[in-house]
Amino acid sequence: MGLSHSFHGIRRIALDTNCFIYYIEGSPWSEKLAPIFSSIETGEISGVTSSLTLLETLVQPIRQKKRHLADLYRQAVMQFPHLTVRDVDTRIAYRSAELRAEYLSLKSPDAIQLATGLIEEASAFLTNDIRIPDIEMQGLRIIRFEEL
Repeated sequence: MGLSHSFHGIRRIALDTNCFIYYIEGSPWSEKLAPIFSSIETGEISGVTSSLTLLETLVQPIRQKKRHLADLYRQAVMQFPHLTVRDVDTRIAYRSAELRAEYLSLKSPDAIQLATGLIEEASAFLTNDIRIPDIEMQGLRIIRFEEL
């Protein structure tokens, strides 16, 4: 099963935290996400996410004392081939502030993820978060899971 037509022309994709959660925990979306993670793993496309993803994926496993699940997330985020994990630096923080100022409904974690995608020159941002505006900004197209 290859990438859907939604990914035509995409060489670099930014991944929201929910991509990792749904893929790793076996949600109904796992099957649709598998070709994307596979394409990143093989280098067909490259992926990028914020270091914020590590924080967001680890909270529940740590709280619930599910060490194995926490280890799975840590490996998926930090050791996945062809996936760049970009730390939140001053450039990301400033671009995030600009996005929040422009899109009033945007929350800080979402702005950080989007800013990461923009600065890392991704052409798409994959999310299942309906709070993220359905916009294209500087060539970064929002792709929702239902488009997969």
